[in-house]
Amino acid sequence: MIKLGPYKDQNVLLKLPHGKKVKDIKWLSIWCRKFTANFAHVEVPFDLDPPTELNLGRLPSFAHSTSADAVIIKNTKTIQFRNLRYDGAAPDAFFLVGVGTKPHGNGIKVPDEDGR
Repeated sequence: MIKLGPYKDQNVLLKLPHGKKVKDIKWLSIWCRKFTANFAHVEVPFDLDPPTELNLGRLPSFAHSTSADAVIIKNTKTIQFRNLRYDGAAPDAFFLVGVGTKPHGNGIKVPDEDGR
């Protein structure tokens, strides 16, 4: 997987890797491994019951102009960002999912629909 490039108000779909389901994760982040930095994240509710679609709300920005109007759980394996914005300037940024109370670098990388 290559680092994330810039996004400007793009709708992006993520498919969790084989063997992982949305109910198995506790957060979704745009993360930079080089700087151990969380640019934005949302938490996944512990009582999530896919395949019911669920809007997790806005993706708030912590760095690099990263945000989205909505993060939506579409089904057991698919997450959508509506109007994702990210400047693409970080040297090693990617989508990351994991467990625990907050994002950390030991999560699982998830490619977007273009394999980035």
